[in-house]
This record gives sequence, structure tokens and C-alpha cells, in this order.
Amino acid sequence: MTDWIGKTRRNNPLRRKAAEKLKAGPGMSSPSVYVHALTKIEEATPAAKRQKIQMPDEYLPPNNILFIQNLPEGTTQDDLREVFEVYAGLVEIRTIPAKKDIAFVEFADEGSAGIAKDALHNFKIDGEVKMKVTFARK
Repeated sequence: MTDWIGKTRRNNPLRRKAAEKLKAGPGMSSPSVYVHALTKIEEATPAAKRQKIQMPDEYLPPNNILFIQNLPEGTTQDDLREVFEVYAGLVEIRTIPAKKDIAFVEFADEGSAGIAKDALHNFKIDGEVKMKVTFARK
């Protein structure tokens, strides 16, 4: 039975073609030249241009600052203070004038921030739009 399999493999036209290319000599059809060319391309690409893999916001490590996204238009610091002051340890609320739909809320410690994050993620300030609450990137 092994003789039959061996003969079939040896007689395979694709396998024959690949073997002939290897015997033909150096050129881009040679696997070693192809691998060598890839290595040179990888060496020429600077580390700064390589794409960095970023962790999704939902999986960021806990810290004492929350990042608030998807705020309804016209949300003020006072509106946010009313929502977040219910949770102990509120230190500061920072809004971004150029980006009215995001804000940062700082708590005294990670524990307080974690409790507020879990309670207020997907909370609707205006009754319609769900805000996204995650830990801020450090």
C-alpha cells in the first residue's frame, strides 16, 4: 500500500513542477531567495511604522480616572457632577472644550472609580443616549 502512495506523490504534476523550479537555479522561484527577500523587507521597515496593537477600552487596567464617551450634546460639568457625586471619592471632572462628547472623571482611588464605572456604563443622562464609561489610558 505504501508503494502506491509513494508513486502517486512522485507522479503529482504540481510536485514535479516545484522540483523542476528548484533544480533550475537561483531566481525568485527559489524558496530561499524568497525568504531572503522577505527578511530584507522586514529589516527595512522601521519599528515606528509598524502597526501597534491597542487594547480595547473595555479591557484597560483599573485606575482612578474614568474616560466618559458618547455624551449628549450640551452636557455640562454640572450635569456630570450630579451623576457622579453619588459615588464616594469624586475628586474632579474635566471636560474637553474641543470635544464636547467626552470627559474625564477623577476619583480618589481605583475602588471608587471601579464602582462608578460599573454602575454608570450605558447610563442615559438625557434619557436617550447611552454614555460609555471606561478606565482612562495611562
